[in-house]
Amino acid sequence: MNAHDILNVLSKQKFADWYNSGGRFDQYISDNTVSKDDIIKDIEEIFNIKPIEDFWKPLLKVIDIKDIGDYMYMGEHKDILTDKIIYLYKHYNTRRYLNVNTDGICYSYNPWTEGYFKVSKENAIKHVLS
Repeated sequence: MNAHDILNVLSKQKFADWYNSGGRFDQYISDNTVSKDDIIKDIEEIFNIKPIEDFWKPLLKVIDIKDIGDYMYMGEHKDILTDKIIYLYKHYNTRRYLNVNTDGICYSYNPWTEGYFKVSKENAIKHVLS
């Protein structure tokens, strides 16, 4: 199913309401033959909107697009060592953070040093889901 098929199911307003309320793509994608980049491009073209803002792109390097509705964007932190921005996302259910820079590298926050340190993608996801 592509964005043109989605348009047949949803009106533009209904799609906007669905998206703005944290809608999930997996409700409309039934197979794995469509890439998330194609979906985003089609939706941007059809609705003349940018559904995935720049601050969501790092998260999509770490999780599947169907899980994006499980996270809230909370802010960002500039890493002074790498000069990269670390984006902070909170999981709706666990309330734990998944911190990702623009390259898709995951970080964990250390409250004692008030700094971030690199962790593997696997450990970051295990932490946020536990």
